[in-house]
Amino acid sequence: VRLQDFSAQLGEGEIGGDLTLRRDGANAALAGKLNLQRLAIDRPMLQASLSTSLDFTATGGTALALINSLAGSGHLVLDQLRLPRADQGALDRLVALAEADKIPAAEADLRSALGLEVDKKAQDPGTRSFELAMAAGSIKLNPDKSSPIDLGFTFDLRTLAIEQRINLQAQTQPKGWSSLPPQAQIIWKGPWANPTRTIDVAALSNVLSARAIARESARLEALEADIRERA
Repeated sequence: VRLQDFSAQLGEGEIGGDLTLRRDGANAALAGKLNLQRLAIDRPMLQASLSTSLDFTATGGTALALINSLAGSGHLVLDQLRLPRADQGALDRLVALAEADKIPAAEADLRSALGLEVDKKAQDPGTRSFELAMAAGSIKLNPDKSSPIDLGFTFDLRTLAIEQRINLQAQTQPKGWSSLPPQAQIIWKGPWANPTRTIDVAALSNVLSARAIARESARLEALEADIRERA
């Protein structure tokens, strides 16, 4: 069976391409090229207009086996990309609060505080391009080399579940900060229709806690030195 140069409307967008399905006994082989244009996406973690072109193959005796064996690659563009609840300046504000000892550097406290900060504003990256890889029933998207945004996706075709990771990096480094710039992750994971959000600040908490201890030690040393001078 072959569908050549097919096309159809998909909401406000279009789908088209070529598909070939062959049977060999109990097994089937599927191959094709798929084009999607201007597919509207509106989810809690992502809003965009999606366009993509990809080539793929699959073999198997059942629909699930075909999905599990899918392999392919392509290019994907997200136009009018908007990332709700992902304020790009949130991490700088959080680090400033922790460095001023206005919030504890414990992981739970940082996670809660960063959640409030990122909720203040969306990110609007505009148009961004991604490399698409399909394998073992999943689609993985990584920003292409020209994209400045640190954003990745994995979509499970078997369960229709998504994992979206937004890597936040502070724009400025605190005084005396010698390691990599402060970083954290916003992670959306679960069913495509209703994923849940978590925030990973484990590494950030370790560094900020160590710096808080160092500040307290320096303060105590200065206090002891002042007491000795007055004695």
